Amino acid sequence: MLKIKTAFLCFFVFFALSFAFVFYSFTNSYLNFLLLKQYEQKIKTLNDALVFGLLNKINAQNIKEFAQATRADFLIKHKDEIISSLEEYDFLKKLKENEIAVLNSKKILIKNFSYEEFSYTIIVYPRFLDLENFWITMSLFFGI
Repeated sequence: MLKIKTAFLCFFVFFALSFAFVFYSFTNSYLNFLLLKQYEQKIKTLNDALVFGLLNKINAQNIKEFAQATRADFLIKHKDEIISSLEEYDFLKKLKENEIAVLNSKKILIKNFSYEEFSYTIIVYPRFLDLENFWITMSLFFGI
């Protein structure tokens, strides 16, 4: 009788750990996917705002205020003039757009656009979820 209880307990522990691993994998990837889509929508909204009148009004003095208000960075090329909210922007040439890149331990998402004589880049900083506290709470809850 003891062997059946032991086998059942081992099976239950294995099943519970397998379920927890699969649940963790799917939940984590799905939440990060949703967050990525949210930031792609933010880029689209910023692009619409620029196209519908702000491109002609942004200059070197007010681009940093605009970047701070929108929590994004911009690099705008108009003819031979470059207006940027960043101090250093040479790194942008190496990065691929629509992919998460790491810059100075920050994750960034880049998208390039062009409109009439303007060519511009929008950079957002997605905040990927750190689910450690969630998983610790869940493991304590189910452990009890």
